[in-house]
Amino acid sequence: MKNMKKTLLVAAISAATSQAMAGLYVDLQANQSDLNRSGLDWYAPHGTDNTDDVGAGDYEYVEPSAETGLSLGLGMDLGSNWTGTIRYSAIDFSEKDSVTTNDELVASRVHSDWNDVAENDWDQGTSKYELDQTTIELELAYNFDFGGDKGALAPLFGIRSTSIEQSMATYYDDTANTSGTNVTESVDHDLMGLYAGVEGQWKFNKLVGIEGRVDLGIMQADASRTNLETINDGGDIAVNTGDDFAETATMTNAKLGVVFAALESDSLNLDVGLGLQYSSIDGLSDFIHFPDDVVNGSLSRSQQSLGTSGYYLNVGASF
Repeated sequence: MKNMKKTLLVAAISAATSQAMAGLYVDLQANQSDLNRSGLDWYAPHGTDNTDDVGAGDYEYVEPSAETGLSLGLGMDLGSNWTGTIRYSAIDFSEKDSVTTNDELVASRVHSDWNDVAENDWDQGTSKYELDQTTIELELAYNFDFGGDKGALAPLFGIRSTSIEQSMATYYDDTANTSGTNVTESVDHDLMGLYAGVEGQWKFNKLVGIEGRVDLGIMQADASRTNLETINDGGDIAVNTGDDFAETATMTNAKLGVVFAALESDSLNLDVGLGLQYSSIDGLSDFIHFPDDVVNGSLSRSQQSLGTSGYYLNVGASF
């Protein structure tokens, strides 16, 4: 699948730079996005409400801060109202959380058969979560006008390749005996599939209008997960496992904003857009939780909720 990504990128760049085609446009977009991610709980106070059982609502979570992602699109007028576009986008998230307390704490990430991270044997720790996501899209759209010259609508479809790499490294420590436990987890997905949608624009006048887009895709995902747990400050391995499998996921993207005509001339048109954006991926498996929970010879799987939401600033130029 990674070789397929390189082939797509090379083929699309060659098409977009072909001198035989006229009507080039370049689109640069910056997204300030929050990450919406389930399953990042890593500790809780022990004995909440005078009981030894702690519910999921009592856990503390690693909460990544908003980050800026970039997207670059290159397109061509293919004639007969058709346009072709290649688009590359990337965004990274990273966040570290720590706790030190005199109270007993509960580890919620991984419990091995050795019970090395027991319900009440540690009082400080750190956890770091990272996500890297890159996407390549090849897209065709059919454009038509409505409402005179005020409205434009473009049904679209394409092929999308997305790589998502996630990791979480957690350290639990008991200051009484300095016996620390490290839990290192990863889950990587290489996704490929088709999508379809529509985008449009309505101009209130020559300077200001609104724009929007929505698309939905179905993707085949190659998943790879690992889980490594060491105890006694790294002296012994308690868990070292992983798995590889395929699954199906859906991706939804949407944006809505205001667009301004910054420049119009015979040789160059420049637009600036500002608005809200949303993206969601459903159907992806999460980190390996409780590696001793094996069903029919396979590690148990739970699905994660993964998406972004925030603001975008877009600059588009057509020649």
